[in-house]
Amino acid sequence: MNKKTFVSAAIMFASVNVAFAECTAPTGTPIIPDGNVASKDELIAAQGAVKNFQALNLDYLKCIDGKRAELDPEAAETAQQMGEFQALEDAAIAMEEKLADEFNTARKAFMDR
Repeated sequence: MNKKTFVSAAIMFASVNVAFAECTAPTGTPIIPDGNVASKDELIAAQGAVKNFQALNLDYLKCIDGKRAELDPEAAETAQQMGEFQALEDAAIAMEEKLADEFNTARKAFMDR
């Protein structure tokens, strides 16, 4: 995911999430240090921050699933709402994958030193 897509996902979280205020997307993705120069302690701290973000993101995804399950299948707006939930879910998963990739790249660079 490039920076433009990442920013778009963050904006989508902010704008669409207003409609589903009970579900709060995690904010402030952890900063991953450069594995070529980071200390072991910095990487361990980043790993903890990533795990915390993943836990918050999982709670968010579970909330989205719960809200999706509450939809009335007979209501006219259900298809649109399902699409909005899917977009939120896709953005949350993409953000988490990007963060995991960044951490794994830093970890590999650290281990290769």
